[in-house]
Amino acid sequence: MGPTRTAAGGAVEGYEMNTTTQTIDAVEPRVKASRLGAALALFIMGAGLVFVTGFANSQVLHDAAHDTRHVTAFPCH
Repeated sequence: MGPTRTAAGGAVEGYEMNTTTQTIDAVEPRVKASRLGAALALFIMGAGLVFVTGFANSQVLHDAAHDTRHVTAFPCH
């Protein structure tokens, strides 16, 4: 291959910039599986939260909410 010559502005003569976008279909199933896994994890966490708070003592829930307000500097008194 011969020496490379550059045109004004640093562009290499004889080469054109490729601006097309290529997509890969093999990635799509992994993305769907990832989203499904995230949705399942969120569902389990949400159901666990509802289950745990459903059987917790109401005073415990009040104290937890009260302490959270203090931590976030939200006025509660």
